[in-house]
Amino acid sequence: MNDRPEYKAILDFVNPETNQLETIEEIIGFDDNKYPINSYVLCKYYKGDINLENLVSENETPGYIKEHLVPKQVPNNTNLEFSADREYVTIDGVEYKKISR
Repeated sequence: MNDRPEYKAILDFVNPETNQLETIEEIIGFDDNKYPINSYVLCKYYKGDINLENLVSENETPGYIKEHLVPKQVPNNTNLEFSADREYVTIDGVEYKKISR
């Protein structure tokens, strides 16, 4: 917009209607530092619409929500893609499977 990039957040969240992990994308404006990568954000969700409220610390996030969320470590200049079920990740063309401990 006006030769300025708008930033899009890609959020993993626990849908309060289904209790399932989902991903949603939301335009967050022009400030690239407002919501750092892998931060926790308080959101309001209603029937497919999400509003980002403010950052919260990991300690303020309920344990049942954190159980569903796995921070993504994305190195610079890496081609990274997760499968829909998050059981596989492809990094620079090589597929890896998640191992449960």
